[in-house]
Order: sequence, then structure tokens, then C-alpha cells
Amino acid sequence: MEFLILASSLISDRKRERKIIEAVIEAAEEAGITRIVKRTCNVLSTGVYVVNEGEKKLVYNDWGKDLDRDEIYEILVSSLKTLNGKAESSDLAFIIS
Repeated sequence: MEFLILASSLISDRKRERKIIEAVIEAAEEAGITRIVKRTCNVLSTGVYVVNEGEKKLVYNDWGKDLDRDEIYEILVSSLKTLNGKAESSDLAFIIS
């Protein structure tokens, strides 16, 4: 299981992106997710997905939102509990591509 962050190449708001990444890292540590992949592409807003066994599910979309890191974290953790997934390892890998 991994988090996939698709960040917008069209909107350059590094502070906002940083809040989202910090929330994702914290949620990954909480859930035992060991891999985070961040890609920049032509999307209108940053989206966070959980990828598990080839299946990708959107767990957070930042379109029109101004949530702080803690609120984003709560959304991510809640979404993960709904998906009922928990990884087993504790080593975290963060990949930017």
C-alpha cells in the first residue's frame, strides 16, 4: 500500500503543497504505510490517492479548500479507516518523480 500525491504543475503554491505533504507523511506513519510517491502533472488541484494492489482510490482532493495540516491529516486517517487498510512495516520511503 502506498500514498500517491498528484500535485498540480499549473498552480504554484508551495506552502499549500507542503501542508498536504506533511499531513500525508503523518497519516502514513499512523497507518503504517511505507511508501509515498509524489508526481507533478497537469491536474487542477492536488489529489492524494491510496494505491493498493494496483487499485487507486482518491482519499483527498484540495480543490477549493483551505484546510490546515491537521484537518487534512484527519481526513486522510478517516479515509484510511474506511478503506480498512494497514501496512505492516515501519520504514517510510518518500519518492518525488
